[in-house]
Amino acid sequence: MVGLLGTVDGMVQSFQVIAMSETQPKPSQLAQGILDGTDHDLVGLILAIPAIIAFNLLKNRLTRLVIGAGQTVGNLMARFETMGKKERDAGR
Repeated sequence: MVGLLGTVDGMVQSFQVIAMSETQPKPSQLAQGILDGTDHDLVGLILAIPAIIAFNLLKNRLTRLVIGAGQTVGNLMARFETMGKKERDAGR
């Protein structure tokens, strides 16, 4: 979102140069807005790429923990089930 905001801001700056100019603006005047936009795009990517990597690592870690907890609960429930059967069979 930072990159998108920067791109729009850079376009607005470039169009303001065109709108305010009585003559044809120099390319260097328009380039400043484009440069600002691409700078913001770069910052957005610098922020987004590590955030996506961290999100995926944490999501995968949490998934492994949940699966492990489910397996542990399943094993415990199986033990309780066999204990209950043994007690019922002993009482007969």
